[in-house]
Amino acid sequence: MSIQSSLCVDHPEIEEVINLETGEILPVQVVIGSDYDRLEKLRMDLAEANASDELLYACPICMVGVYLSCVRKDEKRFFFKHRTENGNCPAITRGELTKEEIQARKYNAAKESYAHKRLKEIIRESLENDPDFSAIAVEKVWRGMDRSKWRKPDVQALWKGTTRIAFEIQLSTTFLHVIAERRLFYRDEGALLCWIFKRFDEQDARMTQDDLFHNNNRNLFLASEETLKASIENRALMLDCHWTSSAALEGQIKETWHQQLAPFSNSNWM
Repeated sequence: MSIQSSLCVDHPEIEEVINLETGEILPVQVVIGSDYDRLEKLRMDLAEANASDELLYACPICMVGVYLSCVRKDEKRFFFKHRTENGNCPAITRGELTKEEIQARKYNAAKESYAHKRLKEIIRESLENDPDFSAIAVEKVWRGMDRSKWRKPDVQALWKGTTRIAFEIQLSTTFLHVIAERRLFYRDEGALLCWIFKRFDEQDARMTQDDLFHNNNRNLFLASEETLKASIENRALMLDCHWTSSAALEGQIKETWHQQLAPFSNSNWM
């Protein structure tokens, strides 16, 4: 791969990273590469490693762990940031309040909005109309097997009497580490995590939707008044499902978006 074809920004502050498993120091353009799907999975791998206090890659100058951030102008481009700035590195990647931290604050504010509260009610009422679900609860604390760890999912339920599922509603872009920490928590609990969106535009996918889509079998799920009505009519949790399929066309791989109102039990994400 040529450096020119990389999805890296043109002038990254951190120019090289060290792979802590192999000890190899590589240009960030090579690590970032040009495969968007692979890059999204790497973003999640780094976020989950950081959430577990492990490191996959670090800055070779200061040996501080790094994560992948995105800037979007004409297209999405990526660069590495330090997890923390310890003053021992000439590469400064974090200010007093980063863009991601600002987004995280906006996310917390969005959780208090009418739209967020209404989506919680839509999911709750949809679940109540599906006989496969029981023990439905809204904003109830979920204690982990390690009692010091807990989460409070927007909605939770027991599916077919055996599988606990957390439904988290996403209205705005949020910090990737928030997604990673929740994925790890529910995975350790042997539970499923289902992210629910209010809207989706395939021509203008937000970074959060991309992070989840590429790490969730390339699926996105939306809920609305329409899905609630369908859930009541079908006596099953119905969601607006979006996914892609790939096909070769004139020597190139073309991604095609699909959309269907479908019952939760038909989802291929589990």
